[in-house]
Amino acid sequence: GTYLLALAANDQEKPFYICCEAHKQCTLSTAEFPLEQGERLETAPKGNAKVHSHNIYFDTTPAHLITGWFNEKGYVPYHQPE
Repeated sequence: GTYLLALAANDQEKPFYICCEAHKQCTLSTAEFPLEQGERLETAPKGNAKVHSHNIYFDTTPAHLITGWFNEKGYVPYHQPE
């Protein structure tokens, strides 16, 4: 997912850009944003009751890892809050 790529770029001190539709840019925190989930049994390991899985379809990428966005409106740089 995008989050893992953003972490890798951050680790290597490289800029990270997102290319997506404007409606995917969200100012809500991860705790405030409901993530679409599928059936737990689709990803749950069979025969292991001690493992509890979550089947989340999309990840979220924290804004502090993003240098800027490209969307249908053009380039939008990310500015860290002061």
